[in-house]
Amino acid sequence: MAETPSNSLDPFLVSLGWSDFFQTSFDKQREDRFLKGRIVSQGRGNYLVQNSPGEPIEAAVTTKLHNSAKAPADFPAVGDWVAFTQGQGNQQAQIQRVLKRKNSIQRRRMGAKSEVQLIATNVDFMLVVTSCNEDFNLERLSRFFELGEESECTTVFLLTKSDLSENVEEYVQQLKSKFKNVEVLAISNKNPFTLEPLKKYFSPGLTSVLVGSS
Repeated sequence: MAETPSNSLDPFLVSLGWSDFFQTSFDKQREDRFLKGRIVSQGRGNYLVQNSPGEPIEAAVTTKLHNSAKAPADFPAVGDWVAFTQGQGNQQAQIQRVLKRKNSIQRRRMGAKSEVQLIATNVDFMLVVTSCNEDFNLERLSRFFELGEESECTTVFLLTKSDLSENVEEYVQQLKSKFKNVEVLAISNKNPFTLEPLKKYFSPGLTSVLVGSS
Protein backbone atom coordinates (compact mmCIF):
# COMPACT_ATOMS: atom_id res chain seq x y z
CA MET A 1 0.00 0.00 0.00
CA ALA A 2 2.84 2.38 0.76
CA GLU A 3 4.08 4.45 -2.17
CA THR A 4 7.62 5.50 -3.02
CA PRO A 5 7.93 9.21 -2.14
CA SER A 6 9.71 11.82 -4.26
CA ASN A 7 13.27 12.72 -3.25
CA SER A 8 12.18 16.35 -2.83
CA LEU A 9 10.03 15.61 0.23
CA ASP A 10 11.16 16.26 3.80
CA PRO A 11 13.01 13.07 4.90
CA PHE A 12 11.73 13.27 8.46
CA LEU A 13 8.12 13.60 7.37
CA VAL A 14 8.65 10.76 4.92
CA SER A 15 9.82 8.61 7.84
CA LEU A 16 6.41 9.28 9.42
CA GLY A 17 4.54 8.28 6.25
CA TRP A 18 4.43 11.53 4.28
CA SER A 19 4.18 10.99 0.53
CA ASP A 20 3.28 12.70 -2.75
CA PHE A 21 -0.38 11.85 -2.01
CA PHE A 22 -0.38 14.10 1.06
CA GLN A 23 1.90 16.70 -0.52
CA THR A 24 -0.64 17.16 -3.32
CA SER A 25 -3.41 17.65 -0.77
CA PHE A 26 -1.27 20.12 1.17
CA ASP A 27 -0.36 22.12 -1.94
CA LYS A 28 -4.06 22.68 -2.65
CA GLN A 29 -4.36 24.69 0.55
CA ARG A 30 -2.43 27.56 -1.12
CA GLU A 31 -1.47 29.07 2.23
CA ASP A 32 2.22 29.86 2.73
CA ARG A 33 1.77 30.22 6.50
CA PHE A 34 0.54 26.64 6.90
CA LEU A 35 2.83 23.96 8.30
CA LYS A 36 2.30 20.24 7.90
CA GLY A 37 2.40 17.54 10.55
CA ARG A 38 0.87 14.27 11.69
CA ILE A 39 -1.49 13.71 14.61
CA VAL A 40 0.23 11.30 17.02
CA SER A 41 -2.08 11.66 20.03
CA GLN A 42 -5.63 12.81 20.67
CA GLY A 43 -7.42 13.90 23.83
CA ARG A 44 -10.58 15.86 24.56
CA GLY A 45 -10.27 18.60 21.99
CA ASN A 46 -6.49 18.57 22.20
CA TYR A 47 -3.97 17.00 19.85
CA LEU A 48 -0.25 16.40 19.59
CA VAL A 49 1.19 17.10 16.14
CA GLN A 50 4.60 15.77 15.06
CA ASN A 51 6.43 17.69 12.34
CA SER A 52 10.06 17.52 13.48
CA PRO A 53 12.36 15.15 15.40
CA GLY A 54 11.74 17.08 18.64
CA GLU A 55 8.79 17.03 20.99
CA PRO A 56 5.33 17.00 19.35
CA ILE A 57 3.38 20.26 19.32
CA GLU A 58 0.20 20.77 21.33
CA ALA A 59 -2.62 21.90 19.06
CA ALA A 60 -6.36 22.46 18.87
CA VAL A 61 -8.75 22.83 15.95
CA THR A 62 -9.75 26.30 14.87
CA THR A 63 -13.25 27.57 15.53
CA LYS A 64 -13.82 27.59 11.78
CA LEU A 65 -12.87 23.92 11.43
CA HIS A 66 -14.93 23.00 14.50
CA ASN A 67 -18.04 24.77 13.18
CA SER A 68 -17.71 23.33 9.69
CA ALA A 69 -17.50 19.72 10.95
CA LYS A 70 -20.76 17.91 10.25
CA ALA A 71 -19.81 14.61 11.92
CA PRO A 72 -17.18 13.28 14.36
CA ALA A 73 -15.23 11.86 11.41
CA ASP A 74 -14.67 15.42 10.15
CA PHE A 75 -12.40 16.14 13.12
CA PRO A 76 -8.73 15.13 13.14
CA ALA A 77 -7.87 11.62 14.31
CA VAL A 78 -4.65 9.82 15.19
CA GLY A 79 -2.79 9.23 11.94
CA ASP A 80 -4.18 12.25 10.12
CA TRP A 81 -1.93 14.68 8.33
CA VAL A 82 -2.97 18.24 8.98
CA ALA A 83 -2.16 21.78 7.93
CA PHE A 84 -1.58 23.92 11.02
CA THR A 85 -0.24 27.27 12.16
CA GLN A 86 2.01 27.99 15.12
CA GLY A 87 0.40 29.54 18.17
CA GLN A 88 1.38 33.04 19.30
CA GLY A 89 2.95 33.39 22.75
CA ASN A 90 1.45 30.78 25.08
CA GLN A 91 -1.32 29.87 22.65
CA GLN A 92 -1.59 26.37 21.21
CA ALA A 93 -0.94 25.69 17.56
CA GLN A 94 -4.08 25.82 15.43
CA ILE A 95 -5.15 22.94 13.17
CA GLN A 96 -6.55 24.61 10.06
CA ARG A 97 -7.25 21.66 7.76
CA VAL A 98 -7.32 17.87 7.78
CA LEU A 99 -5.57 16.66 4.62
CA LYS A 100 -7.21 14.08 2.41
CA ARG A 101 -7.08 10.59 3.92
CA LYS A 102 -5.86 7.47 2.15
CA ASN A 103 -8.06 5.32 4.37
CA SER A 104 -9.42 5.07 7.90
CA ILE A 105 -10.15 2.43 10.51
CA GLN A 106 -13.47 3.19 12.12
CA ARG A 107 -16.22 1.57 14.15
CA ARG A 108 -19.78 2.48 14.99
CA ARG A 109 -20.35 3.99 18.40
CA MET A 110 -22.41 1.91 20.81
CA GLY A 111 -26.05 2.95 20.64
CA ALA A 112 -25.58 5.08 17.55
CA LYS A 113 -26.98 3.89 14.24
CA SER A 114 -25.02 6.19 11.98
CA GLU A 115 -22.27 7.80 14.07
CA VAL A 116 -18.81 6.36 13.59
CA GLN A 117 -15.66 6.66 15.67
CA LEU A 118 -12.32 6.96 13.94
CA ILE A 119 -9.68 4.70 15.47
CA ALA A 120 -6.80 5.65 13.16
CA THR A 121 -6.25 6.97 9.66
CA ASN A 122 -3.76 6.54 6.83
CA VAL A 123 -2.84 3.01 7.91
CA ASP A 124 -0.83 0.52 5.83
CA PHE A 125 -1.05 -2.57 8.06
CA MET A 126 -3.47 -3.68 10.74
CA LEU A 127 -1.82 -6.24 13.03
CA VAL A 128 -4.45 -8.32 14.80
CA VAL A 129 -3.08 -9.71 18.06
CA THR A 130 -4.36 -12.82 19.85
CA SER A 131 -2.66 -15.32 22.11
CA CYS A 132 -2.25 -19.06 21.61
CA ASN A 133 -4.70 -20.03 24.35
CA GLU A 134 -8.37 -19.69 25.28
CA ASP A 135 -8.27 -16.09 24.03
CA PHE A 136 -8.16 -17.43 20.45
CA ASN A 137 -11.60 -16.94 18.87
CA LEU A 138 -12.14 -17.25 15.12
CA GLU A 139 -15.41 -15.36 15.17
CA ARG A 140 -13.85 -12.34 16.84
CA LEU A 141 -10.80 -12.52 14.56
CA SER A 142 -13.14 -12.59 11.56
CA ARG A 143 -14.62 -9.28 12.69
CA PHE A 144 -11.15 -7.75 12.85
CA PHE A 145 -10.38 -9.12 9.39
CA GLU A 146 -13.58 -7.57 8.03
CA LEU A 147 -12.62 -4.28 9.67
CA GLY A 148 -9.29 -4.39 7.86
CA GLU A 149 -10.99 -5.13 4.55
CA GLU A 150 -13.43 -2.26 5.01
CA SER A 151 -10.56 0.03 5.96
CA GLU A 152 -8.52 -0.91 2.88
CA CYS A 153 -5.43 -1.80 4.86
CA THR A 154 -3.52 -5.09 4.91
CA THR A 155 -4.35 -7.44 7.78
CA VAL A 156 -1.69 -9.53 9.53
CA PHE A 157 -2.39 -11.97 12.39
CA LEU A 158 0.01 -12.11 15.33
CA LEU A 159 -0.18 -15.15 17.61
CA THR A 160 1.48 -14.22 20.89
CA LYS A 161 2.75 -16.40 23.76
CA SER A 162 3.81 -19.09 21.33
CA ASP A 163 6.35 -20.29 23.91
CA LEU A 164 3.50 -21.28 26.25
CA SER A 165 1.53 -23.34 23.76
CA GLU A 166 2.02 -26.89 22.52
CA ASN A 167 -0.41 -26.36 19.62
CA VAL A 168 0.99 -23.29 17.89
CA GLU A 169 0.92 -24.84 14.42
CA GLU A 170 -2.72 -25.80 14.89
CA TYR A 171 -3.63 -22.17 15.59
CA VAL A 172 -1.59 -21.03 12.58
CA GLN A 173 -3.31 -23.50 10.27
CA GLN A 174 -6.77 -22.50 11.46
CA LEU A 175 -6.06 -18.91 10.48
CA LYS A 176 -4.43 -19.77 7.18
CA SER A 177 -7.34 -22.04 6.24
CA LYS A 178 -9.97 -19.40 6.98
CA PHE A 179 -8.12 -16.32 5.73
CA LYS A 180 -6.38 -17.01 2.45
CA ASN A 181 -3.26 -15.04 1.52
CA VAL A 182 -3.03 -13.41 4.95
CA GLU A 183 0.28 -13.56 6.79
CA VAL A 184 0.20 -15.31 10.18
CA LEU A 185 3.12 -14.89 12.58
CA ALA A 186 3.61 -16.83 15.81
CA ILE A 187 5.72 -14.71 18.14
CA SER A 188 7.12 -14.75 21.66
CA ASN A 189 9.02 -12.10 23.59
CA LYS A 190 11.07 -14.97 25.00
CA ASN A 191 12.37 -15.73 21.49
CA PRO A 192 13.71 -12.61 19.70
CA PHE A 193 14.09 -14.58 16.47
CA THR A 194 10.29 -14.80 16.14
CA LEU A 195 10.06 -11.00 16.29
CA GLU A 196 12.35 -10.38 13.32
CA PRO A 197 9.54 -10.62 10.70
CA LEU A 198 7.76 -7.73 12.44
CA LYS A 199 10.45 -5.22 11.46
CA LYS A 200 9.10 -4.80 7.93
CA TYR A 201 5.80 -3.53 9.36
CA PHE A 202 7.51 -0.86 11.44
CA SER A 203 9.91 0.49 8.84
CA PRO A 204 10.22 4.24 8.17
CA GLY A 205 7.43 5.46 5.92
CA LEU A 206 4.95 2.76 6.94
CA THR A 207 2.10 2.97 9.42
CA SER A 208 0.96 -0.08 11.37
CA VAL A 209 -1.65 -0.35 14.12
CA LEU A 210 -2.10 -3.10 16.70
CA VAL A 211 -5.63 -4.26 17.54
CA GLY A 212 -7.02 -7.21 19.47
CA SER A 213 -7.50 -8.43 22.99
CA SER A 214 -3.96 -9.50 23.84
